Amino acid sequence: MLFELRDVHYVYMRGTPFASEALRGLSLSIPANQTVALVGPTRAGKSTVVDLLAGLIKPGAGTILFEGADIAAPSFDIKRIRSTVGIVFQSPV
Repeated sequence: MLFELRDVHYVYMRGTPFASEALRGLSLSIPANQTVALVGPTRAGKSTVVDLLAGLIKPGAGTILFEGADIAAPSFDIKRIRSTVGIVFQSPV
């Protein structure tokens, strides 16, 4: 697998009155050499998943593996993901 997410959780603004749960217990496998589209309604967590896969944010709980390596490990080089994966955002920057 290129990516594997295991029981991933993410809460925006955790610990504040404005906390918003974006992901609860997401498990997902993405095989190598595949094109993947995340489709769903507003506030379904699509952008959060992309940000997690790109290493832009870290999960509150759970594990994200890239080619079998835990991306949260101190020895993991995030450049491995960024040189392999392309992200196309919905809105122009």
